[in-house]
Amino acid sequence: MFNTRLTGQELAFIAVSSSIWIAAQIALGPLIGRFSIGPVSMHGAVNHVIGWFLMVVTASLLGRFGMVSIMAIVASIGTRIIRVSTLEGMLVGLGYMCAGVLFDGLFFGLRLNTLKHQDPRLSCLIIFIAASSGMVSLLPYLLFRLYALGLLALTALAPFFILSIVKNMFFSSFGAYMALLALPRVTSLHKQQARDN
Repeated sequence: MFNTRLTGQELAFIAVSSSIWIAAQIALGPLIGRFSIGPVSMHGAVNHVIGWFLMVVTASLLGRFGMVSIMAIVASIGTRIIRVSTLEGMLVGLGYMCAGVLFDGLFFGLRLNTLKHQDPRLSCLIIFIAASSGMVSLLPYLLFRLYALGLLALTALAPFFILSIVKNMFFSSFGAYMALLALPRVTSLHKQQARDN
């Protein structure tokens, strides 16, 4: 039977991961978001790099479906507090929630928790999942824009939105890649802490 209860360790891990995501976005998001590299704005880069880093680590260490979804929901609510536009904040937050649920579903649906760190398929599949969920994070915002502007105006703005989608996919994949690099060390620390307790 599927266990829906959280252990104390899972709850603590999710609380710390969500707090790191929220703190990074509040402290670094507005600062880094002001910069641009050519036509690419760094707005949202912190959310994607830190968020997807934490998604990979949470899914890998806790090894149970639902943990990433809970963390993404908590972090989405926490990072939306600082948004000037309430509606935009809610739409973007909903996007991060959807992305977390998709990441969770794909990670455990593809049974990545059963693959060893050295398996080359693991890295490829995690980057694929990160890019896919990074793309989905923009979906609620785009659907609202379609509703508010209409198809013709949205089509005219397509290059801007395509650039945003590619940027989200890149930064999400980069965060996941950084997590893959850190995962062997983080896993050994996690196992050592479990032995000590």
